[in-house]
Amino acid sequence: MKALTLYEPFARLVGVGVKSVETRSWGTSYRGPLAIHAAKKWDDEVCADIERVRADLKKCWALCGLGLRDDQKAMLYDLPWRDGLGCVLAVVNMVDCRPMVEAPDRVEELFGSFGPGRWGWVFRGVEPLPSPIPCRGNRMLWELPADVEERVTENLLDRRKEKS
Repeated sequence: MKALTLYEPFARLVGVGVKSVETRSWGTSYRGPLAIHAAKKWDDEVCADIERVRADLKKCWALCGLGLRDDQKAMLYDLPWRDGLGCVLAVVNMVDCRPMVEAPDRVEELFGSFGPGRWGWVFRGVEPLPSPIPCRGNRMLWELPADVEERVTENLLDRRKEKS
C-alpha cells in the first residue's frame, strides 16, 4: 500500500475527512488506497497554537454548516495530537490529482496552499484507524512496510466489522 507523510495538523485533518484535498508542488498519476501518515517531527510553526487551530475548525464548520461525527470529534478535540506522530492514522482513496488555481471551499482554503504551480491530491472514502500505528515515514509517495500494511488492513477490517 502506498503512503503519504503529512505534518500535523494536516494528517489528522485528512484522517477524519475534514480535509479532502492535499496540496503539493508535484503531481502523481497514482490512484487507489493511500495510507495517511503523520510525520514524527512536530511542526512548531504550524502547530504553535493547536487551540487556535481547533477554534478555527469550529468556526469554519459552523459557517459551512458541517457537522462532525463522534469519532471525528474525538480525533480532533479529545486526543493529544502528539500521540499520533510517526504513525499511520487513516487510509483514504486517492481519486484525482490536478493543477490547482484556487481552493474548492473555505475549509480547504484554511488548511492548504492553493495557486499556480500547486497540485491538488483529491481524497474520498476516508477510513480512520481505531488507533495510530507506529511507522517510520518517508518523502514523496512510499510503500508501507509489509508488517505495517498487515496491521493497517487488520485494523480496517476490525473497524468495518464493528460498524456492521
